[in-house]
Amino acid sequence: MGDKFKKAQAGANLNIPAAAYNEFVDASQWVRQRRQDLNVNRQPGFAQAGIIKIKNSSGAARERFDILGIDGPLFTETENAESFYGPMLLDGSSPTDADHTGNFVVLLEPLDVGEIGRAVISGVVPVRLFVAEGSDESGKQYADVNNSDATRLELLETGGAFVLWRDTVDDDGEGEVSAYVRISNQGGAASCDPKNAKIDVYVLGSPTGGTFDVDFTVNDETETMTFDYDATAAEVETELETHSEISSGDVDVTGGDFPDATIRIEFEGDLAGTDIAVPLPDWSSLTGGAGVGVICALAQKGIA
Repeated sequence: MGDKFKKAQAGANLNIPAAAYNEFVDASQWVRQRRQDLNVNRQPGFAQAGIIKIKNSSGAARERFDILGIDGPLFTETENAESFYGPMLLDGSSPTDADHTGNFVVLLEPLDVGEIGRAVISGVVPVRLFVAEGSDESGKQYADVNNSDATRLELLETGGAFVLWRDTVDDDGEGEVSAYVRISNQGGAASCDPKNAKIDVYVLGSPTGGTFDVDFTVNDETETMTFDYDATAAEVETELETHSEISSGDVDVTGGDFPDATIRIEFEGDLAGTDIAVPLPDWSSLTGGAGVGVICALAQKGIA
């Protein structure tokens, strides 16, 4: 049998075999379907830190912006050291007050049972928020899991997320509203005990070279700090003190070295008790490794 895909010579009469024509049609249909699948699956991205991957072990399909309680890593170090020390991968279930208060994520994509997808563990994200009767005028500013309800958070006096903005409820004083929250998973304190803000910085994927940038906002001044992929705690502290709002003695940096260990930044001195926004990293200049990234997480909220 001749080659049905043999190229034609210029000026020759075309006589396309049915088999070859059908192959062209099948290929065209495949490309068209592929484009449709990409358009359907495309979701707006979140350019922020604190995004991890989590498995839906709740027993039910979950929608975008639903809530999963964190049950721990999907693999322990003993079970799979490579996965444990790679990009963070957690196991999540339907949230309960007993097990998941201050310990939850917000999904960034729909997940069927057993599927793994992206979720916000620390940072700003839209959610659905349940406001109980009488809470709308109570001045409550925090949110946490709504017991056994994976579709929304609940407005509370204390919680693992600070409510940056929310819509108002209907005239009956109770209902579900849209909201923006900042997740810290530390729990808002009802008391006013002073606490220093603490930021944890993780370098993922074992890069072997390059640098990464982090935008730190201090006293409303946002400046970009640049760190080497293998920076020590002392080097991070020195770089932070170049920020116009950070003086010597205003930060205590411990842990490290990158990329093998976490570095913690505590704001003290003149910045003691200052509420520091979660910094935004850019790791596009890191080289080597696999699945590289940087996560900045709020380990403790600053309370004056």
